[in-house]
This record gives sequence, C-alpha cells and structure tokens, in this order.
Amino acid sequence: MSGITGIINFDNRPVSQELLVKMTEQVAYRGPHGISYLRQSGVGFAYLALHSTSESEFERQPLVHPETGIMLVADARVDNRVDLIRKLALPQRKERPVTDAELIMAAYLRWGVGAAKYIIGDFAFLLWDPRNRGVYAARDPMGIRNLHFAFTGRTLLVASEAQQILQYPTISNALNESAVIEWAIGRVSSRYCMFKDIEVLQAGRCLWADADDHKIVQFWDIDPSRCIRYKRVPDYAKHFIEVLSTAVEVRLRSRTGVVGAELSGGMDSTTIVALAKRNLDRCGGSLMPISYQYPDTPSCDETVHIESVTGYLSMKTHYVNAEAHGALAYPQSYRHTLESPWVRDYPFMDPGLRFLQEQGAEVLLTGNGGDEVTMGGYLALQHRLFRGDLRVLSDIVRYCRQQGLSIGKTSYHAFLEPHIAGSVDGMLRRLLRKKVRNRQACPAWVTPSAIERLNLIKRYYSPLKRRQFPNIALQSMYDNLIEGSSPGGYGAYELMASRYQMEARHPFLDQNVIEFCFAIPVSLWNRQSYPKWLLRVATKDLLPDDVRWRTDKTVATEVFGKAIGNNLDYIRNVLAYNNPQLIELYDSGILKQEFDAHFRDVAGIERGDIDFALSLQCWLYTNRNAFEC
Repeated sequence: MSGITGIINFDNRPVSQELLVKMTEQVAYRGPHGISYLRQSGVGFAYLALHSTSESEFERQPLVHPETGIMLVADARVDNRVDLIRKLALPQRKERPVTDAELIMAAYLRWGVGAAKYIIGDFAFLLWDPRNRGVYAARDPMGIRNLHFAFTGRTLLVASEAQQILQYPTISNALNESAVIEWAIGRVSSRYCMFKDIEVLQAGRCLWADADDHKIVQFWDIDPSRCIRYKRVPDYAKHFIEVLSTAVEVRLRSRTGVVGAELSGGMDSTTIVALAKRNLDRCGGSLMPISYQYPDTPSCDETVHIESVTGYLSMKTHYVNAEAHGALAYPQSYRHTLESPWVRDYPFMDPGLRFLQEQGAEVLLTGNGGDEVTMGGYLALQHRLFRGDLRVLSDIVRYCRQQGLSIGKTSYHAFLEPHIAGSVDGMLRRLLRKKVRNRQACPAWVTPSAIERLNLIKRYYSPLKRRQFPNIALQSMYDNLIEGSSPGGYGAYELMASRYQMEARHPFLDQNVIEFCFAIPVSLWNRQSYPKWLLRVATKDLLPDDVRWRTDKTVATEVFGKAIGNNLDYIRNVLAYNNPQLIELYDSGILKQEFDAHFRDVAGIERGDIDFALSLQCWLYTNRNAFEC
C-alpha cells in the first residue's frame, strides 16, 4: 500500500506546489520510503512510496510515458504480472524487472479506458492523458485500495484518502448526510464518503473525466449466470484449494522473503497460514505468524486451537496478550483518523506488528473475507430445503444440540423470518410473549424529519431490486460482500500495517477466489451442521481435524462487553456529544438512553445499530475540532 494525490486544472492553471504538498503530507504514513512530486501544464501528481515487492524498488513515480506524455500514479500490486507481460509483449529483464506502474501504463496504451478489467490485484491509480486532456482513474474490484475524488470549479482532485482532499481550500468539511445516516441506523455501505463535497470511487469502477464532462463505469462484477459443476465433491474441493493457493502465492511477493500472517484458531486465517507455509517451504522464504491471546476471557481465547495448528505445521507463532495491550480500552484508545469511523487505531495490534517489522516482514497476510465468501449461513440452509433436501432438518437439529441453541427458534430464523412481513413477525413474537422490535422501523434516535426527508424506510427497510442471482443465498452473499460495508474495514488494516512499513493482503478477497465461490452450488457451503463445509473438506491435508471440524466459532462479545464496562464514563460522554451539523438527523440524547437501557456488562452490545451509532459518535467526538472550526 502506497498513496497518491492528483490535482488537475482543466483550465491549465499552474498547480500550487504548496497545496500539492499539503494534501500529500496529510497521509505521510503511506510513504515511509519517500514522497515524489511532479507538476506539468496544469497537472500535479504526488506519490507516497511503500516498497513491499522486489519490483517496487524500481518504481519511479509519478511515471511519465516518454512518447505520449501520459502521467501516472498508482497505489498498486498487480498479481497477474506474468499474464499481462505476455499479453503486452513486454521484455522481461532480470536486472531490471517491469514495475507494476509500467504494466498499468502499458495496459492503458493497449486497451485505453478498458485497461482496468485486464488487471488483477489490489490497485487504485490515476492517469492524465495530454492527448485528449482527459483523466482516467480506477479502483480494484474489491476496493482494497481507496480512491476519492472531488470537482471544484474547473479542478478535479483525486487522492487515496478523503482527508487529503479536505486540505484544498474550496472543499468544505460539511458532513455527508447519506453517509452519516447509514452509520446512525446501522446499515453501513461503502457507497458514500463521510464528507459532502467528496465522492468515493466505488470498487470495480473507473472514472473518466475531461473539462466538459465525467462518467463512472463499472468494469467488473460477479456474473450470476456463471456455473462451475462437477459430479463429485472432491473435484470441487481440489479446484477450490488450487484457486485459493494461487491467491496466497501471488501475495507472497516481498523484498525480504519474510512474510507475516495473522493466525487465530478459526478456519480462515489457519487455511491462509497453512497454504503460505507450504508455498514458502517449497520456494524459499520465512513465515512469521502472530496470534492474539485473551487469557482472562476464556470464551474469546483460541490458544488451544492455535497450538494445534502450529504443532501440526511444525512452526511457532508470536503471541500478543491483547487484553494487556489495549483490547479492553475500547473505544477510548481506538483513536479515529479523520477519514471515516472505520479507520482507527487498534492498539492491541501494535506489539505484533512491531515484532514483524523487527523480523524484516513487509507483508501481512490475513483471513479477511473468509466469512463473506465461504460461510453460507441460514440462507444456504434455506436453499437446500426449498430444493427438497430434507437432510437439512437433521443438520439444524445437530447444530442446535452442539451449540446449546433452541431448535424451534433457530429453525424460525433460518426458514421463516426472511420471508414474512415485519407485522406478521411482530404478531408471532407477541403470541410467543417475546419482546417486539419492529425490524422495519428506524432506531428511536433518528428524527422523524430525517426519516421522511431522506426516505429511509424505502431506502433501507424495504426489499431492494439488485442484480438477481439464481437463489436468495447467493443474493445475500452478494449484498453482503459487494453492497455491504466490508471494503470500509480494510482501511484500518492499511493504517495499522503501513505504520510498520508493511502491506496488508487478503487472499480470500482475490477476484478469482470470489468468482469461484459464487459459481459453485451454494449448498456446498453449509452441510452437516457445518458452515464453510467445502473449506473444511478442502483443507484435509493442510489442517488438523480438531480445527477443521470445530463446532464453535469464537466471537469477541465477552471481551467487548468488558471493554464497554471499563469505559462507561467515556462512552456516555461521547454519546452526549452533539455535532451541530447533525442535530436534525438524530438525537444523541435518545441514543444514550437506548445504550444505557440495552447494555449489560458481559453481554456487550448485541444490537448492531447501537454499535455502529457508537462508532459514529466516537469518530465525531475525536475529530470535533475539525468539524467545528
């Protein structure tokens, strides 16, 4: 992960060096290996370098094509390098390899504004073409790299982070009501920037702009009609592990050969670690896992499962006592940047990342995305039942007995609740003497005027017409992965890893992995009471059986509840804060009342809307001086 800045004056006014530097240095943490600037004919670009691959050492950005004068800055790691070099017929030189920025430049020269669809990897890039005085920018399909833009007069501003663009004098710090209200009601997406004057270039899209117009085009999406079918389960498992192994392999590129990885006791991170170790053992390199322990909160501690994995793989992990390094200080020590409520410090990560930096690691592998693409969930069970697979009923019974859950309640959530209206749901709950909360109503702290003016019931509490998949389980996976809040959370990993001169990489979010997971029968993800069933089957020779066939999933509810209990005075102070821009949207006083009524010490916050609203309030409170100036 690096960083980019661009100022394009379509009227050809000279770009202010002072402004370009001010915007760029706002995110200086993105450029531990240096910052470079270039200004030419009304255009100013800046590049913040973080070198994490051997090819990146040869990057000279901003890059200018000698014949056309095209300028490029790219925060990119291109994973299909070999394929692109072959397609573009580029020379391969051992002494001086083709850089990723040069590959993007060559792709644009060959395919023009269609170039982005040929690139696989994590990328956000900005290009100025003086031949048609146009701007071309693109962001990778999963939104791993951030890209923001804003138009002001005859100027286009483009940057990795919104807080860079806020430094431009004609850009207001006024908040974006659409973004704020999503956090306030707990329906967060990745569509909006937190600031009114700034837009997010959404994942899998490119921007073309000139002096007269601009347009945004989606260059990648999941194809609902694509199907992968085999006669035998082992063939699915073999294909899946091949695709995932390749996704891990292309993310092992580094200058030092030392790769860090998060290792918990769940299926996602353990699979990534096992695949990475297998590859590095074969090709050379060192794997350095880090693991977080919660010794005083056994329900959140996975040490026994981690030890099983490290013993099976004949390796060691570096442990960090998360409770002793800030995990219980939430939210007071989780300081937010100005960027968004997603991007904040996670203090318990610091010791592990510092250890990896000392060992020479420049890469941090994670299991992020595993839940989104392999979990299956209730709707996968539902799909099996509607197709006549009555074995799903025994799976439900077995799962409930393993977890100590009510069979009737779980069956209701799995098969009936998604298909009935809120009024019917409420009636059933009343008959059962259950506390009723209208799931089609906004939280109590949202003002009636905001509900009406922003049309919130229709926008967020009514069925939306999106791309139609063959079944509701795939549709749910798509909505969660593509339309949901997932891309916003990657910014925190960018922030934490880059502080230690590392790049976070997420193999489950590889484009080819995602396309595979959506193309196979969704019933493969949830069988015999096991979510992620195919992943468990596919890792037969990679992980110990006691980890592969765990019947429980560790969640942070108890440690989160402890943290809330430890910081109640601070939280109540935060919840009492009223941002003057948002008084007409929601009442923080009512939010505070709801928090006090709902919170129970160890149970934590079990209502997502309160959790998201608290994050919003923490962000507003932390950055209150910036909003009120």
